Amino acid sequence: MSSKMKKWIPAVVAPATVVALSIAVPMQANAEIDLPDKSASEILQMMNQNPDMSFSGRVTKVSNLGLPPIGNMPDVSESMVEDMEDNTPEGMEEFIPRVTESNMVTDLVEIISGTHEARIYVDGPEKLRVQVLDPMSERSMIVNGDTVWFYDDDKLAAQFMTMDVAEFEAKAEELEAENSAEIEQKIADLPFDINNPAEVADYLLAEASEYSEITVGVDQNVAGQAAYELIATPLASETTVDYVSVAIDAETGMALNVKVMAKGQTEPAMEIGFTSINYSTPDASVFEFNPSSDVTVTEMEMPEEFTIDGETYTKEQLEAEFEANKLTEAEYEELKAEVEANENMPEIIENGWASVVEMKLTEDMPVDMFDSELFSGITEQVDGGFVISTSLVNMLITDDGRVLAGAVTTDYLLEIAG
Repeated sequence: MSSKMKKWIPAVVAPATVVALSIAVPMQANAEIDLPDKSASEILQMMNQNPDMSFSGRVTKVSNLGLPPIGNMPDVSESMVEDMEDNTPEGMEEFIPRVTESNMVTDLVEIISGTHEARIYVDGPEKLRVQVLDPMSERSMIVNGDTVWFYDDDKLAAQFMTMDVAEFEAKAEELEAENSAEIEQKIADLPFDINNPAEVADYLLAEASEYSEITVGVDQNVAGQAAYELIATPLASETTVDYVSVAIDAETGMALNVKVMAKGQTEPAMEIGFTSINYSTPDASVFEFNPSSDVTVTEMEMPEEFTIDGETYTKEQLEAEFEANKLTEAEYEELKAEVEANENMPEIIENGWASVVEMKLTEDMPVDMFDSELFSGITEQVDGGFVISTSLVNMLITDDGRVLAGAVTTDYLLEIAG
């Protein structure tokens, strides 16, 4: 792996870990568990990568970032709030909802704040059901071979689409065959034997040790399963992350729980994991969906034609156009240089777990919403701008139109901003 690629690892892994944590669960209380001792390398080697695995379980995500509770609020108008203010008894004002316009930021806050639960059913790579459990309703996604359903119980609405899986697989095999020599060369150039799990695990640990201390934690009971714990402790002092732990099923090698601890906080900033899990194959009926008569059903179809810059193309024409305009290696490098020279491209200031992303403030970034009372508890005016702070991620908006963000302290953001 090139030195340039190594530098990207923490910059991608740190924020990606935070985002990925927004979809899963907390760890159950431990009983006395005493598993055979294993090294970090041995635990990595046993992690499950079987695409044909079947299981079902309940997953919960709990976050303690200090974000305001946005999700699951009914639509509230200004006039409704005014009426509530006129009729609410003294001392109960804090229970009046506030009008918050839904946008990309509020949607993200809703996802990563508070507690979310889901049921998950898996039967190999072609059958999946995820039920997100809201307080008063349920949202589901069902994949059953060629058919995909999306269902919102609150809106009594369902959408479905049919995919030609055989065509997709054939196309993938065709591309793999066309590029087999290049793929084989890339595999040969890897600094480890991809068919040797021990070599792969040792290499990954060596790479990670540049930015983290990797240790084996205590044996755990997660969702009734005995599990090993791997802990990654960042070496960068500027990061807000104290450590990240992953619990791995001692029998199946499946990751059962992920926990991110923030410095100065006793409860996990984010925790995702199974509260129950069953490794038997779910009943086939679980992956069937038959909407009732009161559900509005819409079929999502792939368009037969696409309009680009005023010109209409069929799918076949687009594929032919793509094939005819494949970039040479020199053209690719030229395009890459142009992209990197773009003034609006985010810049990554690399420092392991304390890496920071800096970009220019654009008109479509709804930063004005942070002036509202809803976000008053996490915003702070500083010299040259203001900071939006959580226990794990901080973001600095400068008066000269820059945005700097990362799992780092506010002082570090101000230092970088100059």
